[in-house]
Amino acid sequence: MEKTQVIVRNMTPADIPEIVELQKVAFPYMAAEGVIWKPEHLEAHIKIFPEGQFCAEYKGVIIGSCSSLIITLTPEYKEHTWKEACGDSFFKNHDPNGDTLYAADVSVHPDYRRLGVASRLYDARKSWPLQRTSGE
Repeated sequence: MEKTQVIVRNMTPADIPEIVELQKVAFPYMAAEGVIWKPEHLEAHIKIFPEGQFCAEYKGVIIGSCSSLIITLTPEYKEHTWKEACGDSFFKNHDPNGDTLYAADVSVHPDYRRLGVASRLYDARKSWPLQRTSGE
């Protein structure tokens, strides 16, 4: 795989079925327990914070994804659970004026691990605040 052929872009509703399948392959034990993203979760993520949802595509196939939201942690670094931070998987507590970009998950297909895909997804996530304009 050539790293230059991996495209990292924002997730769209059309990507949801493929990302659900990716989650099943990336997290088989979690999938067996039913604790992977369901289509309605990903739909909510895209609706609430489209700029924070990314996928990595290689030759037209989604090989990685990540979801994120903005929350407020008061005090800073307040102890919390993943479920509390993620608003019960639906990102109900996303706060565009919050103080923390929260990395809810990152997944990479097992056949494409250790090739920098997760790093590219994290880089996309980290660059997001720098792309804001003063009007947002």
